[in-house]
Amino acid sequence: MHPVRAVRIHRSADAFGRGLCGGVAMTAVPLPMKTASNAAMKCRAVSGHEHNAAMSYDLAVWDGPRPAGDAAALEVFEDLYGRFTGGASEPPTPRIRQYIEGLVARWPDLSADDEDEDASPWSDGPLINNASGPLFYFGMVFSKYQEVASFAADLARTSGLVCFDPQDRRLIV
Repeated sequence: MHPVRAVRIHRSADAFGRGLCGGVAMTAVPLPMKTASNAAMKCRAVSGHEHNAAMSYDLAVWDGPRPAGDAAALEVFEDLYGRFTGGASEPPTPRIRQYIEGLVARWPDLSADDEDEDASPWSDGPLINNASGPLFYFGMVFSKYQEVASFAADLARTSGLVCFDPQDRRLIV
């Protein structure tokens, strides 16, 4: 007979092993073919998109009309994600390019030859590689996500772009 606590832990481990990730494990970086982190281990998050198992926080920003609510935003996001990631990349729209320039003006972009990775909050880089057409889907290290996500959402709003949290499946206003 197992103590109750041991059984609960064992069940949680089994659920995680079957891909039923939750909590912090859901906050991860997408693995499009063009990122520097595509050698990392993959797990399938609740959103159904492939993610890196490293702890990070993702945002999706797109150029287009603002959806009426969270459910509509999720549909738009999934459509854009399916059309603009994983295959041939399109050049980012001018507003997405300007948005990325605003982010890297605030924090340095991440490149393979950076000696001080802690100076940048981004989980991969260069950031422009995470943009295709009207969609920019990017990750930030979890330890810095609150400050960075707040700035990124404000910049998106002032730039006339839509900001969406794929972890919580909600619009950020």
